[in-house]
Amino acid sequence: MTLSQNLSEFKFNLETMDLLISMGRTSQQTTDEMTLLGYTSSQVNFMQSSRPLLNSVLLRLNLYSEQNVAAAKVRSSLGVLNNVNINSLLDTVFLKTDSKHLEEDDDEEPKNEASRFDQFFTACVKITTEPTDIVKTTDFYTAFADWWGGIYEESVPDKNDLKEFLSIKLGKSNKNTWSNVALA
Repeated sequence: MTLSQNLSEFKFNLETMDLLISMGRTSQQTTDEMTLLGYTSSQVNFMQSSRPLLNSVLLRLNLYSEQNVAAAKVRSSLGVLNNVNINSLLDTVFLKTDSKHLEEDDDEEPKNEASRFDQFFTACVKITTEPTDIVKTTDFYTAFADWWGGIYEESVPDKNDLKEFLSIKLGKSNKNTWSNVALA
């Protein structure tokens, strides 16, 4: 699916959530219904409680879609917000688009490496709500190198490549650290 199609689907689901609320569903009932559509409870909470920011991000995503901006550039641009909920939203919107590109470009090493970064992220990184949960780039790289060595025999990718991936995934670092994140 394209970014435009994914945005249309997301907006449809957002309208569905608004409809549930207008019909008198409680917050918990709405969350339960939306989780059946693949959204986490924190995503639903964000969609309900931060509508001005959500609308701003959706407007930006529409503009990027019209210009056919690559997913990595979109993530990087919105990463300056350093907002866990926005990153989670981008994961939802780009999930189908990214996996399609990964299937199409399966033979290309950079996509394969990006997939491995995603595997590491899923296995070893935990998003939190605590601003005091802070991880340094060096700690990420140490954990990544340990994880990599346990799975792959080839040399560990460069630290700067991991940092670039983390900047896309978590937003721009602040003095080589990220907050609201922990190593699992």
